[in-house]
Amino acid sequence: MSRTLLLLFALVASFTFVTASPAAACSCVDNDIPGSAELHPVVARVTVERAEHDGGAMDVVYTVTPAHVWKGSFDAPFQVRTPDQEGACGLPSLRAGDDVLLFAGGNPASGYETNVCSLTQHVSEEAVAQVTAALGAGEAPELRDDATDGELPVDDLEPDYLGTTIAATVLAVLLGVVLWQIFTRRGELRKGR
Repeated sequence: MSRTLLLLFALVASFTFVTASPAAACSCVDNDIPGSAELHPVVARVTVERAEHDGGAMDVVYTVTPAHVWKGSFDAPFQVRTPDQEGACGLPSLRAGDDVLLFAGGNPASGYETNVCSLTQHVSEEAVAQVTAALGAGEAPELRDDATDGELPVDDLEPDYLGTTIAATVLAVLLGVVLWQIFTRRGELRKGR
């Protein structure tokens, strides 16, 4: 019986270690749109052109085209980075064509960053009105004619299922071993009666 308990413990322990992902919980300080507009150096209405997964940094990098700018200076599409997990306050689910009200930190040299806490969101007329009330009318940027080389490719992000698949396979094998041990042991006990 101790062998079965040991295998059961191994199953539970492996589940914990194999499926553990980075511990992160999104927790934001209370903020409102006017406050976020004042705080961030980039406030713009943008269209998402493409999304690329930066696996090394566990980020999603969006290429966006500014349509209306309240803060910042842009004459071409630019990139903005966000964590690729919602638990890390990221915005990984934006898609090409999305109309987004962007609140971002950073600068052209180091790059721009945004997250859920900055209040970056899909455009709503109410949010645009609040930004306009806080910062003034803003303006439509004058984009350079050579700003893009034709149509930008769109990389649809799909979740990475490899880790989940490996964890499920390991768990299935361990569960099989535990069940085999239980039924083998039960059979031996019945024969011994």
